[in-house]
Amino acid sequence: MRLCMWAASAWKKAGCPHYADQDSDMPECIRLSRAQALELWRHEQQHKACGKRHLTACTQRDYLALRAHWKLLLGQPRKAIRDAIESAVGERQVALHKLRKECSAALDVVENPYDYVSAIAWRRYKSRPEHLSSKQIWSLIITLRSRACKRRRSEAEPPNTPVDTRSAGVSCPTGGSANGEIRS
Repeated sequence: MRLCMWAASAWKKAGCPHYADQDSDMPECIRLSRAQALELWRHEQQHKACGKRHLTACTQRDYLALRAHWKLLLGQPRKAIRDAIESAVGERQVALHKLRKECSAALDVVENPYDYVSAIAWRRYKSRPEHLSSKQIWSLIITLRSRACKRRRSEAEPPNTPVDTRSAGVSCPTGGSANGEIRS
């Protein structure tokens, strides 16, 4: 559905090809309607993006290539490049790259972050990170981030020291002090 919406927006941005460029003296019976022109142009563009003219022939693997194509036509090159790279190398490779990056970022609080994550992966999935699905790898990334953040917070906070209220002179709601003295 979104792909079709992006296609329609890109078609309008491109100047409504196949519709706006029809000769006005062309007989009405062979002129394309707006919907027909959009569909023809969309099929051409889909073929350029993934080699398939119809969305019904596309699979989930074609989604990123199509989205990258529409984003590029809509003037969003950064998003298009990100989608094109992810489409070319695969979601798993992107997730593994991000995992390595997060391991580097956690070096300040985790001694061997990759070994740490590998141990978590083995405990959860009985496999090494390289053999996991992208969803499982992202789960490891989130775990590593949260645990590293927790360790950073605990290192930044001073240790909990109990406060001796008897010597602090804290007043109690009963009118006396915390050390039992009654004030008048």
